[in-house]
Amino acid sequence: LRHLCPGRGWPGYSRVMTTLSPRPTDDAPRSPAPAGPSATGPVEPTDDVRDAVLDVARRAKVAARIVATATRGTKDAALLALADRGLATVEMREVLQYLRAYNTAHGGALRVFGLAPSDPDAAAAVALAYLERVDPAYVPEARSLLAGEQQLGVDAVRARLDARRADYLARSDAGAWSTARQQVELVAQARRMAETWEFEAGEFARARNAEWALAQLGVGGKLVILADNRRVAREVPGAAPAMGDFLRQWFAADYRAIAASFGDGSRLASRDERTLCGTALPPPRAGSLDAALVTKARLVWLDLRARPEPALRKPQVLRSWVGASVEDTVLRPAIAFDAILGLRHVQPVTPLGAGPLAGTCYTLLTP
Repeated sequence: LRHLCPGRGWPGYSRVMTTLSPRPTDDAPRSPAPAGPSATGPVEPTDDVRDAVLDVARRAKVAARIVATATRGTKDAALLALADRGLATVEMREVLQYLRAYNTAHGGALRVFGLAPSDPDAAAAVALAYLERVDPAYVPEARSLLAGEQQLGVDAVRARLDARRADYLARSDAGAWSTARQQVELVAQARRMAETWEFEAGEFARARNAEWALAQLGVGGKLVILADNRRVAREVPGAAPAMGDFLRQWFAADYRAIAASFGDGSRLASRDERTLCGTALPPPRAGSLDAALVTKARLVWLDLRARPEPALRKPQVLRSWVGASVEDTVLRPAIAFDAILGLRHVQPVTPLGAGPLAGTCYTLLTP
């Protein structure tokens, strides 16, 4: 679905996951989490948020409510309130609108989860707000433990939530308890990532977050993850696994990885603090899989499950978005992915909160 708008040039899309699934009721059965509990971004779901939950940062709590039911203008304001220029685009707004309309037509609701554990302070604030409701006497101690430098402190808060779950549910509901617990887990994830040089720490955390998000959708829930090619790949060379490696182990054939390739075009890049301009993308490397997928057609859909060619099971070069840049990644396509979408041409996105300048440039109207 991140390719419903193939002209996007926005970084940061690995932080967003969308769902095409009805929101379960509180008493509906939940899908088990094969590798244990995990966390997602720190927005506290509320009864009035039934179409979107943007778990990006604490300030996004209000933005999520706006996106759920707002008009175009207030949706724009909500996306801008996330303070992430990679998400504040016309194309992202249209994707959210499409998903919401699809789910509304099918009797469901749109939910959007965060993927990267990037704001432990916001996560701790959500957990503390929940404890204020159900265990106010414990809040000062919990605040100290979550703000401290010891991992054992975070573990203690998490253990209390588990031990007193029945008591807390009598004062709240299962969704609120689950969200609070995951925010404590997010604090633990962020701390582990800050204390280790291991590349897979962040990938493992993202996989856990995806696993937890799927469990919230109940039986039959479906989750679409928007991330770069290397991150979603079921297998990557070397000793450092990607998020997709873990998801493949936990979900087996239920996990489907789709890569994206492009021939030429341009992306939106920062020229200075206030100016964004279209910047040409380099052509694919000669002999790469990207080059092989360039045809006269606007797009090519390569179903790797139906392709027996031995070359597709050998290392190939495929470009991947890494942050705001494009890098070559060596992968075995038929092992890493179920399919590849090849786009002949891409173009820059249209930023929200910006006015046009000369050519393909925009000036930012808001911080």
